[in-house]
Amino acid sequence: MHAAVDTDCLGAESAPAYWAAVDQIHAHAAEYGGKERSLVKAQQELDAIVTDEGHAFHVDASALEACIKKQDTTKQNASVRSGVELGVSKTPTFFINGAKIDGAVPISFVFEMVDNALKAEGRVPPTPHQEKLVSPEPPHFPINANTDSSR
Repeated sequence: MHAAVDTDCLGAESAPAYWAAVDQIHAHAAEYGGKERSLVKAQQELDAIVTDEGHAFHVDASALEACIKKQDTTKQNASVRSGVELGVSKTPTFFINGAKIDGAVPISFVFEMVDNALKAEGRVPPTPHQEKLVSPEPPHFPINANTDSSR
């Protein structure tokens, strides 16, 4: 919840700063709290990351600091309650034209669902983005000469 509050504080000041902080937090999520996995240390590290991103994006430092210090969870608690009321039990969960989609699905499926929802409303979906999404290569396991490769 601490990271959500911190990033929402930053997002209230700057959307680009919010996304920079979210990217930074996700990239280093396993490192927070140090070897001892201290919650207090992790929260301090999150505060520092969000504050640093705020400085980098020239947000109102005093407003950001006050918001982080307050740790008001009202918005996040309301979001959780709304999710419970909608039957959300995992992330990600998408609602597209009334259809609930639980869990990770291929992005092409999400695009297809949105396109179909637009078409159902008589709207023309946008032209597909031409940039190719790059997926990581599947792991390569060399066949050992001592194993039966016919299986």
